Order: sequence, then structure tokens, then C-alpha cells
Amino acid sequence: MTARFMKSGSPTREALERLQKAMAEKDFEKYVNNGLIRVTFDSGRLLLIAKSEIYRTMLYGPFFGVICKAFDVDNFRVVSQVNGY
Repeated sequence: MTARFMKSGSPTREALERLQKAMAEKDFEKYVNNGLIRVTFDSGRLLLIAKSEIYRTMLYGPFFGVICKAFDVDNFRVVSQVNGY
């Protein structure tokens, strides 16, 4: 897992470790390690910033339940970074 999300002992780190165990390795690598720019997790709220709309769609679609369970949230928000406008 990339160091940018990993503060030792942080709730974000623990949740990402749970997520890594719950997802297939190739999916975690593609959509979390390579597809996310930022993970903000605070007081039961989760915001993910994805590199593009396709990553946003995949994280909010097929992986919704796995992400909710790993971060222990009922819902979360994913936004995509749009370049070139």
C-alpha cells in the first residue's frame, strides 16, 4: 500500500488494511492504490477523490459494500478530479 495514505496507527490506515484484505489484489491495486488521489476519513465520514470518472464509478458501484464495511460507514462520497477544462 502506498505510503501517502499510511500514518502509523491512524484509523485510515487500519480501514485501508481491512479494505485490502477484502478486495482482490488486482482490484485494490488498480482502484485504490492507482485510482485514488486522496482519502479523507474523519468522525465516521469518508471522502474519496479519484483520478477519473471511471474510478469514481467503480468505487461507488461494485465496491460500495466492501468500502462501507472496511471503513465502518453507512455511506461515503467519491468525487473525481477532472482535468482539461
